[in-house]
Amino acid sequence: MKRWSSCLFITVCALFLLLAPVYAQKITGTISGVVTDPSGAVVPGATVEITNVSTAQGRTAITNDMGEYTAPDLPNGVYRITVKQANFKE
Repeated sequence: MKRWSSCLFITVCALFLLLAPVYAQKITGTISGVVTDPSGAVVPGATVEITNVSTAQGRTAITNDMGEYTAPDLPNGVYRITVKQANFKE
């Protein structure tokens, strides 16, 4: 009985070690960037629309004082990014 328990324990440990990398895989990603105008100056407060081309689902981000935006946890896919700000072309 003791031998069987040891064998079961070793098998369970081996399976755990083999399956551990599977749990580390992510199916999401992050899109981030900096919005600048044609002169290279950052554009704070701009609305960044990030739309999945396949599903048409979108997310909106607002640039910070340094023109930076981030959209975390996006499902994998192809995205279209548009930026809107008063007094600027889209």
